Amino acid sequence: MDYVTRQFINLTKKFRKDLRFALSKLNASVDENSKAIGKSAKASHVQQLPPTNVIVNTNFPESVQVHQNADDATADRQYKHRSVFLSALSLIALVFYATLVYLQYREMIKATSATEQAVQESRLNRQESEKSLDATIKQFHLEQRGWINISFGQWIMRTDTPLAIPFTIANVGKTPVKRFSGYAVIEPLSRGQSLHFGDLLSSNRFSGFAIVPNAPQAQFGFQQVRLNRETKKTEPINPTADIIRQITAGDTVPVVHGEIVYVDIFGESHKSRFCFYGLSNPQFLVKVQDFVQPCIAYNDSE
Repeated sequence: MDYVTRQFINLTKKFRKDLRFALSKLNASVDENSKAIGKSAKASHVQQLPPTNVIVNTNFPESVQVHQNADDATADRQYKHRSVFLSALSLIALVFYATLVYLQYREMIKATSATEQAVQESRLNRQESEKSLDATIKQFHLEQRGWINISFGQWIMRTDTPLAIPFTIANVGKTPVKRFSGYAVIEPLSRGQSLHFGDLLSSNRFSGFAIVPNAPQAQFGFQQVRLNRETKKTEPINPTADIIRQITAGDTVPVVHGEIVYVDIFGESHKSRFCFYGLSNPQFLVKVQDFVQPCIAYNDSE
């Protein structure tokens, strides 16, 4: 039960109590008047009676009897008129009381509606303020957060070592990156073959902590590996002389792709995807168009 309803009930009880008190006083006044009229009529009647100790047979004139009956009728009419007057007065007081209560109830309803509207407007204003604050904080985080960037060096292609490529990881944002982790896959592709994005079984895993802005970290790099079904471990793959010849001729292209996930100083997680391919001669690009476009489209950052 709200405050307005409780106040309305208390006001109603007070009006009812006051009305009962006024009606009780009116009833008491009516009773006193009735008793006074009765005593007066009784005294008049007693005065007209003969003494009790005298026995006289007297025939009063008819005019005396008529006069006595007229006095009684007048007293009765006065009593009825006063009763009707008091009843009408009580009815008027009741109607006035009911009207007053109704008007008070209407005012309370209006006050309650205005209060509810003010509360609703306050709630909407608060929500708008919270949205504006959230947008400001989000924009601040976006401008001040750390951004991870990966760049690659020259491919290492020898028959005595795995196909590999060095990379450098750098924070190009304004605040440090707390930690990072990711994977990379290296695969030489020929015309008509497709990239195997998300191939975690044949991937290089890497991780690290605390990359400050403008302090690049050069890494040994990624190398081509494959999963050993027996040992359940990855093993490096050395390219054959034929694979190296195909890469040099542009018939095969080495590609490295993967993902990196990192957490900025505000505790928010971000993900970047990368894909890089190497050509010994830019003129060979026409031979590998079927997977070069998906490789370019794979690059993305959150």
